[in-house]
Amino acid sequence: LAGESLELALHFTIPEGWHIYWSNPGDSGMKTEAQLSGPDGVTFSPLRYPGPERYADAGGLVNYVYASETALFFDAFLPADATGPQHIEAEASWLVCKERCIAQKATASATIPLKKKPRGIKPTHHERLVKQRARLPEPLGPSGQFTLARERDGEGWVLQARLVATLPATLYPSVE
Repeated sequence: LAGESLELALHFTIPEGWHIYWSNPGDSGMKTEAQLSGPDGVTFSPLRYPGPERYADAGGLVNYVYASETALFFDAFLPADATGPQHIEAEASWLVCKERCIAQKATASATIPLKKKPRGIKPTHHERLVKQRARLPEPLGPSGQFTLARERDGEGWVLQARLVATLPATLYPSVE
């Protein structure tokens, strides 16, 4: 594994009736995020967020949330000269809400042995991650399937998106 990348995920199990927030929480809430660290030379990709659910509360606020479960994905790039086990740590923070919101923090860690053939993960964990990975945004494919235009409208902008192909699509505003 030295000199290669390894996909890792932070899995969240969310209590029934509660939700946590996407990378853009929407009108209220707090972005779910994680700070990643490892030995010298180990680098990390930005977090990849599965598509959220749109949630409108009784007051008319629109948020982008996860209910039940989700996972945040990232790649760890191990240096070619890495030796011995590599200890990776993630400090995650999120806001969990139902009728009220509670700020949460946790630390997760994993030690990656530098073996030629990693063991893999338990089948039950694998199924959960495959389900969440399928929700990651994907490029639309050949150009021309999607057009996007913006126009100045007073002090704001009007954004017009048109999907040319017959693909199901949902547009969520990203803060990136």
